Amino acid sequence: MGAVSYLQHSKYGSMSSVRINNYSEYKTGYANVLEPTCGYTGKNEECNQYGNTEDITKPWNTSVGNLGSTTGNITGIYDMSGGAWEYVMGVMVYSNGRLMSGRNSKNNSGFNGIFGCPTCDSDTSDLTELTTGVSFPEDKYYDQYQFANNDKNYQRRILGDATGETGPFSLATYGSQIRQISSWYSDEAWFA
Repeated sequence: MGAVSYLQHSKYGSMSSVRINNYSEYKTGYANVLEPTCGYTGKNEECNQYGNTEDITKPWNTSVGNLGSTTGNITGIYDMSGGAWEYVMGVMVYSNGRLMSGRNSKNNSGFNGIFGCPTCDSDTSDLTELTTGVSFPEDKYYDQYQFANNDKNYQRRILGDATGETGPFSLATYGSQIRQISSWYSDEAWFA
């Protein structure tokens, strides 16, 4: 995702924020009818509403739908913003040096490893690690991030992999909700 983000921001991409996919039925290739920059200001909660009608969202094969791609035209990569969240692999090393699988048995990567918060999110499984998942690939395929108890500590970034370039993070009010915002087009973001 980092490489695609860099290309999108270059002269080969749109060099502007990608419109969110706000299609409420989670179909790929849709784009918000309105500009994406209207969110996270606390002034217009309707701006980034989700739906499936043409007054709210347009498909990939329309001029508005093209703005949901990384190139701003039909040939780009879609769904880089909005939709059903964008997850990327960010491997965190727990304070004891072991690789983490994720938060708990409900929220994890599927890779064998320890859980950072085994009892969070109403998890009552009593599991503290995943042992029935998939082994992590060779470590040459991913970076390992230092452990932290929060998702705002972008100082753990590794420049060049598009994690350091998204910070610093800040908090912003969006309607009635507090959101964590990155410096990259003021989009919502969390660190590993």
